[in-house]
Amino acid sequence: MRERHFDKLFDEAFDAAAKKATVVPDAEPSWERMQKKIGSKNKRRKLLGSLPVAVASFLLGAFLFGSPALTSALNPLFDTVKHYQQNVVSFVFGTRSTDAGALTPPPDESAGIEENNLSELPIYEKSYSSWEEAARHFAFSTLKIHDIPPDYRLSEVRLYSADADSPANEARLVYYNHDNQRLIIKLSKLGAHTTITSSHAQDGGTYEVIELDHFTAYYFAVNNGLGMLEFIHSGLHISLSGPLTKETFIQLAESIK
Repeated sequence: MRERHFDKLFDEAFDAAAKKATVVPDAEPSWERMQKKIGSKNKRRKLLGSLPVAVASFLLGAFLFGSPALTSALNPLFDTVKHYQQNVVSFVFGTRSTDAGALTPPPDESAGIEENNLSELPIYEKSYSSWEEAARHFAFSTLKIHDIPPDYRLSEVRLYSADADSPANEARLVYYNHDNQRLIIKLSKLGAHTTITSSHAQDGGTYEVIELDHFTAYYFAVNNGLGMLEFIHSGLHISLSGPLTKETFIQLAESIK
C-alpha cells in the first residue's frame, strides 16, 4: 500500500516538474548554424569588395584586347563603308539607335538605308557673312577651322534649321578662290536615329579610308579633279569638298578643333 502511495506521489511530482521545466537546446548545432551565417556574410563582403577591382579589370581588358559591345556603349556614333549597289561605294555615318539600353549596329548590306539629311527636308535657311556671326545660332558647339587654303576666301555661311526660331542643326561654309573654284565645309549634327550617306560611282573615281590621329576619314577623288573628305568629329558629321589635293584635305580636316 505504501509503495503504491509513494509511486502516486512521485508521478504527480514528476508531472508538475515537467510542466514547469524549460528545455535548453544543445548549443553545438546553433553555433554551427551561426558559423555558416558568419561565413556567408564574410564571403559577401569579400565579393562586394572585389567588385571595383573586377570592373577595373574588365575595362582594362576591353581596352587592351577590344570589346565591340563595350566600345559601342561608350561611343554610339558609327562610320563605315558599304556597297549597297554594284559599282557604287557609300560612306555611312550616324548614331546607333537604343532599345532598353542596348545598342544596335549599323545597318547591314542587305538592308535598305534612308538618308536623314537635314538640308534635304523642309527647312528654314539663313545666310551670314561671317562664321562668328553664324555661330550664335548653332544647336551644337562651334569648332575653329584654322588651315583654310590661303587662296580661298569665305563667301557666306548658310544655316539650316526646322524653322526661323529653332537653332541650326547644319551649317555650310562656302569659300571661293581667285579662279572662282568653290570649297564647301559642311557640319551636320548627328542626333538620335540620324543616318547620313554619300554615294559615289566607283568608275568615276577612287576612294580611300584614312586613319588619322583622332578619327577615321573617308576620301573620294573624282576623276575630274574634285574631291571629298568626310569624318565624324565632336558629334558632328563633317564633309569637305572642292578641288583640293588629298594632302590639303587632310591638313584642313586636322585643323578643325
